[in-house]
Amino acid sequence: MAAQGYKHEFFQVTFPLEHIAHVEIARPDKLNAFRDPMFENLRLIFNALSQDPAVRCVVLSGQGAKAFTAGLDVEHAAKSGTLAAREGEDPARTATRLRRHVLGLQEALTSIAVCEKPVICAMHAWCLGMAVDIASACDIRLCAADARFSVGSS
Repeated sequence: MAAQGYKHEFFQVTFPLEHIAHVEIARPDKLNAFRDPMFENLRLIFNALSQDPAVRCVVLSGQGAKAFTAGLDVEHAAKSGTLAAREGEDPARTATRLRRHVLGLQEALTSIAVCEKPVICAMHAWCLGMAVDIASACDIRLCAADARFSVGSS
């Protein structure tokens, strides 16, 4: 199986065994936190794997020792992403823009849930925020002994 069709920024897709695809979230320097383009890339990867007749199972994990994923890169989203304030934008247009953005994010997670192949989520270390949503979209969830979960701040 050739991995060339699965090259996307912030993800590494490999085929360690016949019929097995391994998708790694590849942003370990930022705890695998998601920036805007990562959602679209995740959707493209899982849609392609779902339709690939050579793939029978997908394993999803995160690179680096510190986190499976820290969820949304809030700092990036607030400064330059879709969540960033836009001067002069009226509240209705802001709400519409944010609604469309959130629906796009949800499509990425839905692509995991509707994947025609079983998806195994292998989690380790920090699993924050959206990590729980990603894991919930998978068919099977496995956790290393050091896995720690949080979905909000206190």
